[in-house]
Amino acid sequence: MTDIRRPYQADVVQLPALQTLPRTFCPKPEQLDQLIEAVRSLQSDHLKAFVKRVLERQDRLEVFLKAPASKNYHHNYPGGLLVHSLEVAKGVLSMVQINEPQMPRPLQELGFVAGLLHDIGKTYTCDAKGRPTATARLDLDRPLYAAPSSAISGGGCHWSGGLYGYRWE
Repeated sequence: MTDIRRPYQADVVQLPALQTLPRTFCPKPEQLDQLIEAVRSLQSDHLKAFVKRVLERQDRLEVFLKAPASKNYHHNYPGGLLVHSLEVAKGVLSMVQINEPQMPRPLQELGFVAGLLHDIGKTYTCDAKGRPTATARLDLDRPLYAAPSSAISGGGCHWSGGLYGYRWE
């Protein structure tokens, strides 16, 4: 070993998908293994790269692996967001196989990734324990719309950056 240095972005990009996910962050390591296996099994290099770019961001990763999926309802335990996300992704594939068995694999993979990342916004609005962050003190168990404040008027809650948040009641 003659070259000890911080890896360059080009070095990291060459690693297998999700190679850099730290097991120490994850209270459900078996679920982490399922996530890595599922993402690596994607045939689409573009989808693999997309998931890798989304999940390997330090500011999101710990929350995605540690946070509950909700505060008071489903998967409300450490690691619940990861468990829930995997269940939704697998559920999408099951529904496709039942209802659209001839769907091309690239579309099935796209559905899987959509299911996997459907709650990725929670990594911005809650911390690893599921508590609302300063970014958004919102009820995470209700769907949310966000739009530029210039596009809408009245109601909602104003966020810095010119966004309004709306909740379904």
